[in-house]
Amino acid sequence: MKVIALTGEIGAGKSAAAKVLEALGGVRLDADKIALSLWQRKDIKDKAVTRWGKNILDDEFNIIFAEIAKIIFNSSEEYKFCCELLHPVVMQELAAKVNELKAFNNYNFIVAEVPLLFEVDNKLWRSWVDYILFIAADKAVRFQRCRERGWDDGELSRRESYYLPSFARKAHSDFIINNDRDLEYLIQELADLLSKLNIKIKN
Repeated sequence: MKVIALTGEIGAGKSAAAKVLEALGGVRLDADKIALSLWQRKDIKDKAVTRWGKNILDDEFNIIFAEIAKIIFNSSEEYKFCCELLHPVVMQELAAKVNELKAFNNYNFIVAEVPLLFEVDNKLWRSWVDYILFIAADKAVRFQRCRERGWDDGELSRRESYYLPSFARKAHSDFIINNDRDLEYLIQELADLLSKLNIKIKN
């Protein structure tokens, strides 16, 4: 069972591509969902509160993600701390899920959506990833999609500044799909890719 690691530019449509691949017969793993779940762990939460204070918690002692975003996307030092806190654990959980799925072998392939794949030490994922798919889009398109999320243009640029440059990420990817057009185009591109990889598509 092949594993496709799916990454790409902010606002390019990584999640849309992952959903399409899931519909085409893959099982989808989402690094962001795993990261969100980790914030419920006492050890993770305690380290964050020790670092950033209790203002990151609401009245029920749950993490306020908007407060964390304000902190980490305005300081490279705090961003690095957050990555070091979460990324190794996220990758361990992804690797465990991949191994579990491969043991049952009930799916045609696995798609692991990992937005920060290249920002993580590749020793944490290289052994279980077969192909890297990079989703790109014109910056004007990405700005518009991010506006629909409620972001201003500065927010996209600010967050993107913490990523490796797109040209470097593309250079390390096996396949690149430009997702500037409609959903039908994306579906066809992804179906063609699976065919190229000799991966059976779900009927």
